[in-house]
Amino acid sequence: MPEARAEGEQHPRPEPAAILENKAAARHVPAHRPPPGPAQASAAALYSRAGGRIVALTAVAARGIAVPALARLCLLLTLLALAACTGRGQITLAPGTVPGAEVHRLFVATGRAPVEGPARFGGARAAELHFAHFDVSVPPVHRPGRIEWPDLTPDPARHFVTVDEAVYDSEGFRRAIDASLAARAPDDRDVLVFVHGFNNTFAEGLYRQAQITHDFRNPGVVVNYSWPSAGSALGYVHDSDSTLVARDGLTALLRALARTQARRIVLVAHSLGGFLAMESLRQMALEGRGPAWAKISPVILLAPDIDIDVFRAQARRIGTLPEPFLVFASPRDRALLLSARISGAHARLGSVGTEEELTGLGVTVIDTSAVAGGDSLNHMTAVTSPAAIAVLSNLGGYQTALDADQREAGVLPTTLNTTFDLVRNTTRLVLTPLGLILQAVE
Repeated sequence: MPEARAEGEQHPRPEPAAILENKAAARHVPAHRPPPGPAQASAAALYSRAGGRIVALTAVAARGIAVPALARLCLLLTLLALAACTGRGQITLAPGTVPGAEVHRLFVATGRAPVEGPARFGGARAAELHFAHFDVSVPPVHRPGRIEWPDLTPDPARHFVTVDEAVYDSEGFRRAIDASLAARAPDDRDVLVFVHGFNNTFAEGLYRQAQITHDFRNPGVVVNYSWPSAGSALGYVHDSDSTLVARDGLTALLRALARTQARRIVLVAHSLGGFLAMESLRQMALEGRGPAWAKISPVILLAPDIDIDVFRAQARRIGTLPEPFLVFASPRDRALLLSARISGAHARLGSVGTEEELTGLGVTVIDTSAVAGGDSLNHMTAVTSPAAIAVLSNLGGYQTALDADQREAGVLPTTLNTTFDLVRNTTRLVLTPLGLILQAVE
């Protein structure tokens, strides 16, 4: 689902109350209508917090639109209201950086078609993958969880800017990855692949990964897999179809990275990108796992926009999931509430409230609903909340604690003052400003 950035995004605005009233009046209205239900009230409250007018929603309700239809309408209006305001993020070149700024090299594999201008790659689907790298400078005034987007006068002292870029063919890309790995200490020779979510431009996915890399002090090589999202709040169907087109590319990328000197491939996917990641893992399992599978660890899904039944079907087809397999979820995720309500679908994996639905899959669910301070939709809390970042960036021993040969009894770093037993079933951890707390699953 779309990310709500403080800087905002331009999209069509909701229709004014008068237009909504005229449309409602054209419908047949029963003589009596029951009072608004919880879904109406919830949607109205969401729209109100987004800056909308409750009078518009009241006018629609008074003229007899059914509650489920009204709820979906209200949630769609909320989506548009939250997405409206200023322009979208773009790649901004700067001649250099400044003292105190940090530059991160992000390798890119993308199924987007190249375009002229600052966008670099658009929302159209390319016939093959394109490869590049971008050196992104993070300003010294950066605050954890934020992307300081450039304005009309980009300033490396205040903004994220790109200071270098290059394109590769597939073989040049592999050699560049190997060279970058060789320059690191043996224990740091991991590759982290990030897959963005719904409604992302190329720049937004790239700069988000730069922010994550910087805030979590990732010492390994980072690769951005950018699939052809339309970059529009109204492009959910296009984006859903694009994930199916993009799964071959992600599968090919993972297999190519396994042929480098990478010690391990960490796969991180957000929102609708989580569905894409699961489809690629499913495809790899069906085609024969090969050497790449052994290197994929961990898999981290951030607020995955996947129907729970679909996830279970994917997991069954995959068989044994890579370990550890972490799902960051929150019942307070408003973006996934919009996804479920607008589509009329079941609950999403990223808003799972109980573990019974995931029993037997070997998944660790980390509940982020107790942590505040992230994005306004609670859709990227794990990487936008300063409190969450402070806790998660200190989990240097988390991988060791969750390794397959230690899943019978694992211990998190003592700095978190947290000890817990891990079972080969579903485990739930609650993320708090003080650390991770085990919540037993019966």
